[in-house]
Amino acid sequence: MSTECDLNFVQVGVIIIPRKYIMGQVDERAFKTLVILISASLCILVIGCVCILILTNGVSKEMNLRAELISQLEARRKAEASSNYKSQFLANMRFVFQVNFWKHIKEELSLSNL
Repeated sequence: MSTECDLNFVQVGVIIIPRKYIMGQVDERAFKTLVILISASLCILVIGCVCILILTNGVSKEMNLRAELISQLEARRKAEASSNYKSQFLANMRFVFQVNFWKHIKEELSLSNL
């Protein structure tokens, strides 16, 4: 028993043709489309950044004004607290001087009556 293998060979010819000749116009259009899309994306990005700067400029100014106002209010509160402490100190010293003064006067009067 012999096994015969029946092989059919097909000859295929390969022709090398540069892509430029076959897909040239399609590649050019694809490249132009890609350039247009990238350019449009960059334009949209720039316009978006400009819009953000314009829209947030007022908010930034308002935030700076609020920070300045808070700073001024804090300084005023500290000044008022300092003034209150000074007033309390002077009132206490006045009271101490008055008590000591009258105490001294009483002592002088009691010594002079003897």
